Amino acid sequence: MSSRSGGDVERDLQSDVSRGLVSGVSRVAVLSQRSIATAFNSLSAAQDVWPIAGVAEMVLPTANESWEILSSSALDALGNTGAEAVSITALDSGYNELAVFTVNLNGTTPVTLPNGATYYRLNGAAITGVNAVQTRRKNQGDITIRVVGGGAIRGIILAFTGGLAQAVYTVPINKTLEIFSIEIQCLNSGGGTARGADFRLNFRNPNGVTTAPRQIDTTDVQPYALDAKTRIRVASRFDFIIQCVYTSNNTMTVGIAWEGNQFIN
Repeated sequence: MSSRSGGDVERDLQSDVSRGLVSGVSRVAVLSQRSIATAFNSLSAAQDVWPIAGVAEMVLPTANESWEILSSSALDALGNTGAEAVSITALDSGYNELAVFTVNLNGTTPVTLPNGATYYRLNGAAITGVNAVQTRRKNQGDITIRVVGGGAIRGIILAFTGGLAQAVYTVPINKTLEIFSIEIQCLNSGGGTARGADFRLNFRNPNGVTTAPRQIDTTDVQPYALDAKTRIRVASRFDFIIQCVYTSNNTMTVGIAWEGNQFIN
């Protein structure tokens, strides 16, 4: 989408949003993948697209929680040679956006996040500090955010990736999310027999009721991309979740990327 400003100067709305030039509108981008060991076809046993092995579906919190963060590598620690700090974007149980904050890592030792028991949804996490002597400037282990005391996992930054990997997002109160791009792929094509997978877009309201009005199919030779003219709106306080509901082959990895603009109602 483009607009003209200042005579012959062409302005692109999406670029302006990315630069923070449009008041009240922010860009949301999600990248995730899931490895599926055994082919399945079950709407009732869908698998969320997130990287936690052996956990098919994220169980979302029902009340505020206290969280902690740690890495699978001792190198991810303040003053060490991996990632030193992580920036967190979260909501409380009123769906209010908490101020984005940074927490220093301590390797494999859990660090309790500040603000006490105020966490309800995890919308973003990314490494923000890396020791200057580390040439590749990446987290060396899987960085996990979980309930304090070794409880349920709420998110993970896979090793060497730097950012949260899950196709789950919750719209803050008094805001609306408008998704304009979705890409879905079968990532580990081995050649020969074609591989395919089906996905479902889920919209979960604050009362926990889920609707899934749209299903998507893709193959390793024909990835899915949302039509450029289509916009998918997700209402305030809704969880938007992409699930895999069918795979044609064993040992598949599926990947999802989506982008949208979030604006004040």
